[in-house]
Amino acid sequence: MDFFGDDETETPGQNTDSVEADVLIDTTIENAWALVSEPGWWINDGPLGDHDVEHGDDGLYHVTDPEAGTWLVEKLDEDPMDVVRFRWYPVASDEFPEEMLTTIEVSLSEEKGKIALHVEESGIAALSDDEDEAYQLWEDEAGLWDQAVDSAKDYLERR
Repeated sequence: MDFFGDDETETPGQNTDSVEADVLIDTTIENAWALVSEPGWWINDGPLGDHDVEHGDDGLYHVTDPEAGTWLVEKLDEDPMDVVRFRWYPVASDEFPEEMLTTIEVSLSEEKGKIALHVEESGIAALSDDEDEAYQLWEDEAGLWDQAVDSAKDYLERR
């Protein structure tokens, strides 16, 4: 029961199709863009940027992190210094099932003398037909993006 009206926790049965994360970063838009326009920048189990990105013959980017392994990412489109969109399958690193991909939109804007980084991942509900499993996947992705934007902030503000 939420007596104070501040309970923002999702529960099964509610919208588990998308997650969003935001952070303000004291950096230049050029530095922020250099990071977030790289496919798979969020795939890290260690220092941000400590991975290799190769564009494969299949048109997909193969993002290899020393700890997280290799993941497949597709870059859909971009408007430099503004927005970039990717697709990936966050459940398994070596698969790319068209019907189960999520879309990630990353946008940058200037706000209060800093750079606002906004990330939205959608299509999460299609990852599982089981409501409880879909909710767990939604929670996992929400945690991933909270950590990713915080890591981006730390990384960019040290540069």
